[in-house]
Amino acid sequence: MGHALILDDAQEWVEKYIALLKETPYENHTISGDLEDALRNARQNEYGLYVCDCDFPHKEGGIIKKGAFFLFYEELIKIHPNPNLVMLSNGVSNVQRAMRMGIDAFLKEKNLDEGKLVARLKVAP
Repeated sequence: MGHALILDDAQEWVEKYIALLKETPYENHTISGDLEDALRNARQNEYGLYVCDCDFPHKEGGIIKKGAFFLFYEELIKIHPNPNLVMLSNGVSNVQRAMRMGIDAFLKEKNLDEGKLVARLKVAP
């Protein structure tokens, strides 16, 4: 079994990802709710899969801001140059930006195509 790192601060989505991962080789998982924790985990372990919400939080100048995915990705590829990664976002522009970067990205909405996402999550690195 592989190990996944889930990056999201919204409990309802974390639970959804965990349920979806049960159908994949990545049933084992670690959860990070902010940028600092995610980077600490990435430095300590190389995960078989990274499932990332685009809008998870980070601190900037003492202020908590949303949208840390692209900051995380820039640092992650320095640590692990070719991560098996999936990003989800509420914003179409974020999904399009990620896809232009070669990242598998899905629109995070009520009618999320879970079948398509599960099929992607089953892909081994």
